Amino acid sequence: MKACVFAHYDADRLLDDYLKPYLTELAGLFSRIIFVSTSGVDPAGLSFLSGLGIEVIARENDGYDFQSYKVGIERLLTEGESWDSLLIANDSCYGPLFPLREVFSAMEGSASDFWGMTRCDNPKPHIQSYFVLFEKKAVEAEAFRKFWAEMRPLSSRQEVIEAYEIGLSAKLGEAGLGMGCYLKTKGARNPSLTRPRSLLRRRVPLMKISLLKDNPWGANISNIEAEISERSAYSFTAILKHLARITKKDSSEVGQYLKKNGFRASVRHWLRVKRERYLPLSPSKTGLGKEPRI
Repeated sequence: MKACVFAHYDADRLLDDYLKPYLTELAGLFSRIIFVSTSGVDPAGLSFLSGLGIEVIARENDGYDFQSYKVGIERLLTEGESWDSLLIANDSCYGPLFPLREVFSAMEGSASDFWGMTRCDNPKPHIQSYFVLFEKKAVEAEAFRKFWAEMRPLSSRQEVIEAYEIGLSAKLGEAGLGMGCYLKTKGARNPSLTRPRSLLRRRVPLMKISLLKDNPWGANISNIEAEISERSAYSFTAILKHLARITKKDSSEVGQYLKKNGFRASVRHWLRVKRERYLPLSPSKTGLGKEPRI
């Protein structure tokens, strides 16, 4: 049996249209999905989730997505089922731009005990926590269960990244579990936010919302609408509508931002990469607004 714990937060308590194709595909791949929300979901959204057979858990908004993962995982582990695999994922991405089955098929022959869509090598190699799958060996490992049992809510996003996103890969690696990744990169600094074209070319099905909303690393996202529309059947209209809602701007204004920012960002990204050879840099503060997710 395969299980998934999905973390959700929406300031307007909605299950946005951009998210529905993702959940629909997951429901076709996993026999059990626990949807953990820290905001609550509107009646229409609850009806949609119920129609997919997805269980909903509402909890207080603390500890970021990792606390939601913990709540869902503990629910699964206390039920006594033997899980062949367990996925943790969240609503911080648009997609699937390409079928998720392509990813699972590609990773099926992998010797990895846990794997994700993308890995980041800064400051230490780790799987990015918006999508991490644990195979049976990892799910049953003492290190896995101890990690979640000992985890406590943290109030700082940076603390969560260091202690839990980076820490999870480190703890499992120390226990002798093998780490793998769908997008093969080496020495990458957050490829989900710095290499959008590479991700599209290599058919990575998820694109971070913060890439289009804030573009914190100044990646080249010029003409991104045309590239997504050319390569994928995923609705870019859903992306624009979501960005407009969360930034309280008009969809046309968001579209213009993406075009203009993409041109400027390409120059910023070139300068950043050049300078990173000598100095570690933090993300820039440009964009449509603050993105609190991991």
